[in-house]
Amino acid sequence: MFRLIIPVTLIGVALGTFFLFTDKTYKEARSLMEKSASYEEALTNARQLKETRDTLNNKYNTFSKTDLDKLNKILPDNVDNIKLILDIQRIAQTYGMDIQNIKFDASVTGEKKEDGAQVVQSSAQLANKKDYGIFEMQFVTTRASYSNFVSFVKDLEKSLRVVDVNSITFSSTESVGTSQASSDMYKYEFKVKTYWLKK
Repeated sequence: MFRLIIPVTLIGVALGTFFLFTDKTYKEARSLMEKSASYEEALTNARQLKETRDTLNNKYNTFSKTDLDKLNKILPDNVDNIKLILDIQRIAQTYGMDIQNIKFDASVTGEKKEDGAQVVQSSAQLANKKDYGIFEMQFVTTRASYSNFVSFVKDLEKSLRVVDVNSITFSSTESVGTSQASSDMYKYEFKVKTYWLKK
């Protein structure tokens, strides 16, 4: 009988030690191992991201400042509507044309605040989930001949800033000092859109 008590007692002590100390310590150790594995994975991902960033940064540094300026003009990171209007006005003045009655949605700026938050945009822009924004503008040109108009459109097409012409309407204008319409001079109304890169 005494021989049975000692083994049973030892088994009981072993089980008690397991459930009260060993099992708890094992679970804590397993939890720490899982955390360690997740940290290792995070570090690996961070190293890969750093390598990717360094690779892209090295590629970026191979571009000349002139090329970067051209890329920024093709697809800027904000609308910069004033600069766009001045560029179009400059092209138009080359052909004796003047830009008037400019209309656009002033809430669509694409600019960022100092804290990096995006400025409030129009509902159309908020609905656009793409990586780029669309800025639409409408304007009227003063009297211009058809040949000058064609040259203006060609120069607008060749400019670095991407500008899509949505619509063009034209009407005849009256010759200065007469009530008769000039056969060669017209007034043109443009609707155009351009793009900017969201960040």
